[in-house]
Amino acid sequence: MQSLRRLQLTAMGAALAAAFGMSLPAHADTFGFNGYFRAGPGTTSGSSNGGPSRQCYNLPGVDAGHYRLGNECNFYGEFGFNDYGSVGTAKYHNEVMINEYSPGTDIGSSSSSFEQMYGSVSGVDFAPEVHFWAGKRFYGRANIDMLDHFFVRMDGVGGGADHIALGNSGATLGLAYFGSDSYAGFGDGGNDLSTKSGRRFNVDVMSIPVNPGGTLRITGTLTKSNAVGGTNGDAISFQHNQKLPQIGGGNVLWLQYARGSASLAQNFGSATSPSSAAAWRIADALDWQAGRFGGQGNLVYGHHDAGSNNDTTAYANGLVAYTNTSIGARFTYALTGNLRVIGQLGHMTKKPDGNPTETLNIETIGLGIVPDAYKYYSRPEIRLYYTHASWNAAAALDPANSGYNGDNGLPGYSTTGVAGSTSGNSIGLQVEAWF
Repeated sequence: MQSLRRLQLTAMGAALAAAFGMSLPAHADTFGFNGYFRAGPGTTSGSSNGGPSRQCYNLPGVDAGHYRLGNECNFYGEFGFNDYGSVGTAKYHNEVMINEYSPGTDIGSSSSSFEQMYGSVSGVDFAPEVHFWAGKRFYGRANIDMLDHFFVRMDGVGGGADHIALGNSGATLGLAYFGSDSYAGFGDGGNDLSTKSGRRFNVDVMSIPVNPGGTLRITGTLTKSNAVGGTNGDAISFQHNQKLPQIGGGNVLWLQYARGSASLAQNFGSATSPSSAAAWRIADALDWQAGRFGGQGNLVYGHHDAGSNNDTTAYANGLVAYTNTSIGARFTYALTGNLRVIGQLGHMTKKPDGNPTETLNIETIGLGIVPDAYKYYSRPEIRLYYTHASWNAAAALDPANSGYNGDNGLPGYSTTGVAGSTSGNSIGLQVEAWF
């Protein structure tokens, strides 16, 4: 499909050039289009009598995303335009990507921005295998899709070189430098007058063979915050990828540590986090496709010291350390070649020191229409879903959960000392597509 789009756009470009009496570049040049979007309506058991039109559920601070199936109350899209070409052995790629986000059903209160704007060159005569790049881009991402969370996310404005071969083992090295006006890895709203700038250096060693079907990735990060009271930071991530052809899938395991102004995702963290404040987590994701039955499971366990990145909300007794867990699974079962049952089970906990353990449970069931129901990641998927969520009183009474904004928080927060609602139900339609 991507090759067809490039050919079609190239033909269109040639036709437009001829119409206006222009000539195309002498070198080979093609254009591509890629992207992602999700959208759809929904309602909730609390909609009547002036209640919210929709509800989604999460425990803020649990550093593992959220259970997204039937639990996304926003309108979102990413649309990338690519220019590919070559001159002799040198190849180049330019990409511009815009996004559209709205916390609602439609785009009435939406915002747009440039997510990516970068160029890369490879195949150069002095280093044929190396890819050189500069600009703003998504970089080195690794996620658990069912949680919509990137456990490695070195996005930002920077430059570097990667695909540097390390001997004949297949392992490669990437080096990158990033700068930020407002100490944000992505969505930087600063300018040249900002007083919270920062810089970051990443080293990424990929595809180290360690066992049959398994490779190791090691990513390191150094950060420096220039804000008043700003700190230095460092982080490291170990990622093991294992192919599992026996179950038609694979497994990814992460061990990660961050300290000071660096984040577990190997990006900028909090500009003023104490250099001694640390966070760590272990995460695992398993994918499978066995005949009609496909899915993904996850397990995440982590700890944040008081004042570490992501620990920025004061609880009733002040800023405290906490541990968090997330365990769940998402599955599909093909009924026909294009119709499947979809489902999700998720359990999250957060335990702030000196405070009760908070829990959130989510169950979703539905139907999905897809091009190939025997492939878990088949998209686009048109879904009809029902979601039930329940949480305990400790979660309802935690002020850290009060910032409910559609996908992050709980609608039952209460300031009266008596828990408000501790459950909710949602039903909706959604389309999710990537291309």
